Amino acid sequence: MGKLYAKLIEQDPSLFPDIIYVSPYLRTRLTIYYLLKEIEGLEIDFDKLINEDKLEDLIIGNFKGKKIAIKIDERIRERDHGSNIVPRFIREFKQEKD
Repeated sequence: MGKLYAKLIEQDPSLFPDIIYVSPYLRTRLTIYYLLKEIEGLEIDFDKLINEDKLEDLIIGNFKGKKIAIKIDERIRERDHGSNIVPRFIREFKQEKD
């Protein structure tokens, strides 16, 4: 998947996001690591994503002159999938806007 994504990004660098949100679980952090390590021109300190001793919740990098970030967000937990948390966030956001 990383190689496919890298090929898409190579064809159209604008597809690379400004920020990527991941859960704090190691499995999730490893997934994004293996996905992103294939992308040529991406400058980011992967140690801050993988190594528990250096882990940071916001990792700033650079992709072809564009600032990017990986945000480790505690709210993203598998146990929450299928719950009413996401719909509640949407409802609360919508109520704030109304």
